[in-house]
Amino acid sequence: MHPEDIPSSIMYLEKGLVKQYVISQKGSELIIHIFKPGSFFYLMWAINNSPNSYYFEALTPIEIYKAPLEKANMLMKQEPEILYDFTSRLLKGISGVLKRLESLVLDPAYIKLVSLLTYFAKSIGEKVGETVTIQLPLTHKELATWIGTTRETTSIQMESLKKKGLISYTRKTLVVKNLKRLENEMTPNVL
Repeated sequence: MHPEDIPSSIMYLEKGLVKQYVISQKGSELIIHIFKPGSFFYLMWAINNSPNSYYFEALTPIEIYKAPLEKANMLMKQEPEILYDFTSRLLKGISGVLKRLESLVLDPAYIKLVSLLTYFAKSIGEKVGETVTIQLPLTHKELATWIGTTRETTSIQMESLKKKGLISYTRKTLVVKNLKRLENEMTPNVL
């Protein structure tokens, strides 16, 4: 989906991962969010008719269900539990955006990266014991756009995490070797 596309439906992601992003006037990509199964697209448009200004791209094979706007709005008005669920999702999203904004402005690159990898591990990772596998092709450049740094800075921080034995990665998989230890890296005393 492109920013100029006018949505005709609310979409529900049953399987896979979808990236939401914008492209700057200079051609740089800024990743806004990665949707996981159980997510809805176009809620801002559906609720208050805000135009779509984002690109949506499948990162993995996906399965999506569509619901016409009129039926979805009628359902939300008639079923308070469904409206509550949508509101809860919206507030969780706003909370995540606020935390990301705070981190982008206040935290050093290392903490930003650790925070992002922890977020990915908890939201889209597959946990087995203390190890969490993230099956997502993430380049250092893409990670840099998430945390607002250069690719070079991100590469240095990734190598630091790798040398500490906290992560390993290939082109399509990132493994957090111990999520608790990675989370502990966000405390100031480790810098």
